[in-house]
Amino acid sequence: MRMSTVTSASIIYFDAARRFSERAVVLDDPVIFDALDRNGQEARAGELVDSTLAAVLTANSAIEAVINELFVERALFPASSPWFKGLPDDVGKAFADAWENGVERYEVVTKCQIAAAIAGKKRIDFGAGAPQRMTLLINLRNALVHHKPISLEGGKEPHESDDAIERKLNGQFVLSRICPTHTFRWRGCLGAGCANWAYETATAFQRDFFAHLGTDYLFGPLLN
Repeated sequence: MRMSTVTSASIIYFDAARRFSERAVVLDDPVIFDALDRNGQEARAGELVDSTLAAVLTANSAIEAVINELFVERALFPASSPWFKGLPDDVGKAFADAWENGVERYEVVTKCQIAAAIAGKKRIDFGAGAPQRMTLLINLRNALVHHKPISLEGGKEPHESDDAIERKLNGQFVLSRICPTHTFRWRGCLGAGCANWAYETATAFQRDFFAHLGTDYLFGPLLN
């Protein structure tokens, strides 16, 4: 007898983002860092960058995955809604139909607006609150994944930086405590403050997004 398993990948991504952010907090400790020799400091700073990169990427992946799961759930489970409590049958089926008719190719923000429209809810304001922070997280992810070398003039304040992502993220989180003075995108940005912000941004967005739709994501992390 052939068996198949349907997995909610967003659970895996949310848990990974949490673990990477927790590891970044441990690594970004100047007391321990200052006691290390040069090799030890380089290794610790490198692992911090690795952990923060991973937190940013998996936090984004968690949101992408859970939105996709919302659209395909009723195609996988026609008789019930095991992942999204309170989702009306007609709305769930409309999500599945939309997916089959091309929603899959859109980026996350557009998918969210389409979901809101299908559910009969008002458009999501991505200019404030958790949706705005989610937009910034997507911007950071895109800047890191699709990196293009840029020329930077030293000595500028963050809000005047030649790096657009530094201007956008100015004030969102505390910079790395063990390497805050290097190039923003690859050093100062990639510390515990950013890793924790990425995880909390993703969890806050999924909470507010599903509250907006009037349903609950049963396996999602919730902020207190």
